Amino acid sequence: MQIPAPSPAEKPALTQPTYPTPAELTRMMPGGYAFDHLVGVGGMGAVYLGRQISLGRQVAIKVMKRGHGADYGYEERFRREAQAMAQLNHPNIVAIYDFGFIGKEFLFFVMEYVEGTDLYR
Repeated sequence: MQIPAPSPAEKPALTQPTYPTPAELTRMMPGGYAFDHLVGVGGMGAVYLGRQISLGRQVAIKVMKRGHGADYGYEERFRREAQAMAQLNHPNIVAIYDFGFIGKEFLFFVMEYVEGTDLYR
């Protein structure tokens, strides 16, 4: 016997979390990073262009809301992604500089910023 697929009304809605503005994130992470603007939002988080203040360099900062997709292990996958990327060293892979928490609500990792377009263009 085949079980019918749920109708669209029965499927749980997966909503994209909202992320703070660059100014709000800069206030939430005093002293370490300055967020300039949002680059893009994907399934695991949002990426911002920013500056690492201590070294005066441009960086990309990926932010994920804790608890978003908790049923799917997003927080653990985010940590593993940062740790795995930090172990890699290749000219075609961005370097990871930092990883941590922004208050109780967000995770982040800081990576090398590479100018260019996304893969969808």
